[in-house]
Amino acid sequence: MKLQVLFAVVRQRFDKELNRDVAIKVIDLEEAMSRPIQKEWMNELDRLGDVYKQGVADFIQFATVNNRGSTTCPCPCRECRNGKSFVFDTISRHLIRYGMDKNYRVWVLHGENPCTDRLVEPID
Repeated sequence: MKLQVLFAVVRQRFDKELNRDVAIKVIDLEEAMSRPIQKEWMNELDRLGDVYKQGVADFIQFATVNNRGSTTCPCPCRECRNGKSFVFDTISRHLIRYGMDKNYRVWVLHGENPCTDRLVEPID
């Protein structure tokens, strides 16, 4: 009997944490979808600079939110050109090391919908 009560308490706490995490993800999704997609970082020459690194982090967050639970997605770096899929950590490292493929302007493979998403065009 005590084991069942303990299990119920643990389950209840787990369910609360799970619901909290789901609520946070929904808020993050709503926030991410309401902001325009910033892409000017793609033109930064200094890939170790703060602007470029923040752009990579924002791209990874965008791809993660729009990836529907998958742990991998195509890598848009200059070497892979969306031809290989990796986990998000590897993609982040590739983007820092090789840079973003300059021809990949509409991130359709990462969840961007050019018909509905608000864009901020990069400055060339």
